[in-house]
Amino acid sequence: LRQAEGTRSSAPITFLQSGEPSEFASCLRILGRIGEPEGLEAIRSHLSAAAEPVKEAAVRAMCDWKDAAALPDVQSLMKTSTDPTHRALAFRAYVRLVRLPDAKRTPQQTLAMYDDALALAQSPDEKKLIFSGMADLACVEALDRLEAALSDAALQAEAAVALCSVARHVCGGSPVRARAAIDRVRGYPASDAVKHAADEEAPLLTATKR
Repeated sequence: LRQAEGTRSSAPITFLQSGEPSEFASCLRILGRIGEPEGLEAIRSHLSAAAEPVKEAAVRAMCDWKDAAALPDVQSLMKTSTDPTHRALAFRAYVRLVRLPDAKRTPQQTLAMYDDALALAQSPDEKKLIFSGMADLACVEALDRLEAALSDAALQAEAAVALCSVARHVCGGSPVRARAAIDRVRGYPASDAVKHAADEEAPLLTATKR
């Protein structure tokens, strides 16, 4: 484990190397709150700790990490954890971190990351969480994913709202596809939220017909 000299993480990392194991969980929680790269390395090294309180603290600190440096770790937890609570924490953390802006990633790459999560979603609520992230994408392919969910009554409202949002983002480059998506939403029984979302795009439909 790399020594973190001159940082706020120095003391808790030093304690993890030579201190009392009964205090390791507290140190990991502190490192999570500090949020320095050295702390992330220390947290990572304790994700498989034999002591359950230490492992629990490491998992929660990792899942609460503030930036995308934790993405590979939470993705691994999401895919492999046998603890339902840890898997659920990692799932939410993964979607939250994927949703953070990343200038180096294309919308299509971000959509592929959401697809990974969608394949592992275990409940409608987890799928809705993904749809809320997809709503930010300027990506025509995201329309396909969201349209596929319109036929599921448990997901229809959230999928429709996200679909309207994506249509707005892509209408400049793909006006025909954007109009088709909004028309698809209008073809389903709609809640007030869905009607409002579709109605907001009415000016878009008019503008893109010109």
